[in-house]
Amino acid sequence: MKRSISSKPKAYNTFRNKILLAFIICSLVPLALLGFFSYNRSLTIAKDSIYRSAMYTSRQVGQLISARMSQMTQVADATQYLLYQLNTTADHPFTGFLDKYVEIRNNISSLVTASRLYSVNVFVNGEGILTQDGIMFSPIKNSEIYGFTEADLLRKIDGNRRNWTVLYDVPVLRVPIQPGKRETLISCYWGKFNMTRDRLDYVYFVNLQVSEMTRLLQGNLEDGINRFLIDDAGVVIASSGAEDIPADIREAISLSSAVHEETSLPYSGGSLFEYLISANNWRLITTIDDAYIRSKTRALVNIYILTILFIFVALVIAIAILSSNLTRKIDLLASAMRTYKISKENTALTEILKFVRRPAEKRDELDEITVDFVEMAERLEANYQELLNAKIEEEKLNYRLLQAKINPHFLYNILDSIKTCQSFGNIETANLIITKLARFYRKQLNSSTDLIPLASELESVSEYLEIENHCRTGRIRLKIEMEDGLGGCMIPPFTVQPVVENCVQHGLRGSGCELNIIIRVSYDEDFICIAISDDGVGIPDAELWKVRRDLADRSVVTTTHFGLKSLSARLSLINSGGSDFHPVSVESESGIGTTVTIRIEPVLSDSEGEFEVWK
Repeated sequence: MKRSISSKPKAYNTFRNKILLAFIICSLVPLALLGFFSYNRSLTIAKDSIYRSAMYTSRQVGQLISARMSQMTQVADATQYLLYQLNTTADHPFTGFLDKYVEIRNNISSLVTASRLYSVNVFVNGEGILTQDGIMFSPIKNSEIYGFTEADLLRKIDGNRRNWTVLYDVPVLRVPIQPGKRETLISCYWGKFNMTRDRLDYVYFVNLQVSEMTRLLQGNLEDGINRFLIDDAGVVIASSGAEDIPADIREAISLSSAVHEETSLPYSGGSLFEYLISANNWRLITTIDDAYIRSKTRALVNIYILTILFIFVALVIAIAILSSNLTRKIDLLASAMRTYKISKENTALTEILKFVRRPAEKRDELDEITVDFVEMAERLEANYQELLNAKIEEEKLNYRLLQAKINPHFLYNILDSIKTCQSFGNIETANLIITKLARFYRKQLNSSTDLIPLASELESVSEYLEIENHCRTGRIRLKIEMEDGLGGCMIPPFTVQPVVENCVQHGLRGSGCELNIIIRVSYDEDFICIAISDDGVGIPDAELWKVRRDLADRSVVTTTHFGLKSLSARLSLINSGGSDFHPVSVESESGIGTTVTIRIEPVLSDSEGEFEVWK
């Protein structure tokens, strides 16, 4: 096709300018700007709302923790009052002191039960009934099980201030007695210092399980939010999951003065919220990850995306209506390219040319591209057909070259057998072999086709072994087993004969030994399977590995294994199994024999072949 040379299209006829004009008319840029600013504003409002909600929940948790700590201080104050009464009660009469002890003990137990605390443990100085309780009351030296010596307590106890600590993995001192059980407790402890005796009269611990704080921290918690209860030294007492506060969050906490009851601070991965526990100046830290905020605002983002998409689709429809002629040409060109790519048909190319056959000065860039594509497709089609024809001829020549190499190889082996007969003085046998060889080649020359019936190939094998038996005094036996209907299948000449020739040349054990060859022909899925087996000397493992390697490489090297490799190469040219398909395989065991299996795609001839089996 000859393309006419056109003048440069005018500016208003260019395809690019028409598309730009359509988008400008539909105001996509103002829409994008409006959507961007409104989205950012709405996202900021949504984030603030989510932060406030998370902080409100954390504030409630902080109030619950603060209430529990306040209960502990109230129980501690009441216990101080009760123990002071018991401490000032006279020991005589003993019954009066005992009644007071039972009363105080019951009152403390009631306080623990009413406040839902874990336990109250009192350690007293002196001897007597108070030190024999062993559960609520114990000698002051037993305070070591809580990690305090009496000297430690003397330094820490201040008559005007309660102390707070965490007792890690301590024995359980409460009813019911649970031997061996240990707990981690939050403890508020206090006592009474006797200035006269310069000692502690008693010290007591009001205990609450850390696990209760953990449950409070985990309440109403979502992924992306973590809570930590830390003491005034920054040590984590309890958490909602993580064992310790990450370094970036701890750095942000260290910058906080923690003077206010509530404080909000940013950190590298989000924001944190501090709530001060007034009873002991501990702090509740709530971290809110940015990922959590993003997950919560995903619905808003999706709504905005859907809205923008809806508006965009509406604009695209409007643009499509305004520029229907342009989009129709684009669709036709794309469809023509796809059709040509799949089917190589020129019908679609001919159709699309109808829309560009206009005066050259009115064509735009798309028209020029369409004409160029049609011309390129036609040139590619012509070049492809030429290459295809050349490739077919090349494959035919390769096949015939491999076929031509087989015949001399077979002839060399027979001539070597004739020479052997002459060397031993078997002139009559040599003459007979020459006669049969001439008849054998006359038959081969009369067949000029690339494929012959399987029956003819097996007949040639029988004739070849008959020639060999004249040289070897009848030591070779042949048996053929073939399923019905396979004799007329077409195969390349010299498919089975080179394998049988290898059986004779390499399988005979020595003079006087016999060789049995069995050829089995059967169907194997979509292939004809020809298995040639012998009971000869077999192939050593090292040599067998080399044979299989050469067959896998599909190389034809004349120095070794020429017969099998050339056979595999010829069959690969006519089989359609692909690069992973190997038409020839070899199995052998040294001293037992060898089996060569050939797989060929079936091609039936017009008539069923018949043959005679020589024995």
